[in-house]
Amino acid sequence: MTGTISMDRLKRLTSAMEGFANGGNYAGVQTQIWLRGHLVHESCHGMMDVEAAKPMQRDAIFRIASMTKPIVSTAVLQLLEEGKLRLLDPVAMWLPELADMQVMKSPNGAVSETEPLARPITVLDLLTHRSGITYDFNSFGELQKVVAPLRGPGIIADMTPDEWMATLGETPLISQPGATWHYGFSTDVLGVLISRIDGKPLFDALNDRIFGPLGMKDTGFHVDAEQRERLTVGYMRDPSGALAVHDHPADSWFGKPPRFQGGGGGMVSTADDYARFALALLNHGEHQGVRILSRKTVETMTRDWIGESQRPPHFPVFDILGMHGFGLGVSVVGPSGHDVALSSPGKFGWPGAYSTRWFADPSEDLVAIMMTQMWFDMRREIGPAFDSLVYQALD
Repeated sequence: MTGTISMDRLKRLTSAMEGFANGGNYAGVQTQIWLRGHLVHESCHGMMDVEAAKPMQRDAIFRIASMTKPIVSTAVLQLLEEGKLRLLDPVAMWLPELADMQVMKSPNGAVSETEPLARPITVLDLLTHRSGITYDFNSFGELQKVVAPLRGPGIIADMTPDEWMATLGETPLISQPGATWHYGFSTDVLGVLISRIDGKPLFDALNDRIFGPLGMKDTGFHVDAEQRERLTVGYMRDPSGALAVHDHPADSWFGKPPRFQGGGGGMVSTADDYARFALALLNHGEHQGVRILSRKTVETMTRDWIGESQRPPHFPVFDILGMHGFGLGVSVVGPSGHDVALSSPGKFGWPGAYSTRWFADPSEDLVAIMMTQMWFDMRREIGPAFDSLVYQALD
């Protein structure tokens, strides 16, 4: 039996988010809390464009970065339900570029010092980030330089899917498939997998499978001209810690359809849209009469698949996984309930590199969403604060 939420204690959340937005650390913040399927709290703070003094608005469009990953992973699980793939299928069945990849003998070593795959990369490896595919910011030395072209200057390189896959196939893995959890381009690969199996561009596949059925009308890989006014400015911190523009709507790389629709981080969305998706997962795969996954598939998706020996030793930038486990495209709080914030066992979700955040808690029948636009916020203060302030308001 879930509890209720205290409107009085929610004032702490409102006050804190107002402080983050108007204290100069973040430009603007939007939050939503859903309890037992009802919207019980929403707020907008600060600016979506500081320079233009444009207040945050409820229908603002945000770059959701890695919050793209759970959506793409859900589409892969739909293919599983349809019998079009199995978790232990080698992905080279559809992605032959990955058939003969090489593996670094040492993550810190020379890229010329590699060994063959001990076994093929599987669908499960990609869903659980145990494929050995890495990001440049999670790599070391020579490997980091070799991986960098896959991301380019932004979220994903300006290549066609086939060009990108060919480049990836020539890039060494940081570890053998299945050996360890390592955050990387695995979900971008899953996006190509979906596209090839469905025989259509990734957005079209996701629109048919998820966006259209759930009514997610503002989610995609770019913003149309009529949506441009609703796209927030993407910010970063300059060397002094002050806000600096990272991506502006006037010349945003989200302003036109990309050559590569990056399934690992290339989407924009709204709080309302993402809530529909999160509520569907919380409600065992169904939202407002629309089912996108079966109950058993969601249970499988939100179970920890990472063994203790597979947990990452450390990352060059920061500890992405933290104390969480990882399921099939989402992080999962284990039975102990250990987290960096107030939490519950079974809580699942995944954040984005622009500091966006969402989680679902089955034990509390709760979904919480926080949208802001701070690229690679190394302070990482707003996310754990948001989680704890949501939980402390529950009666």
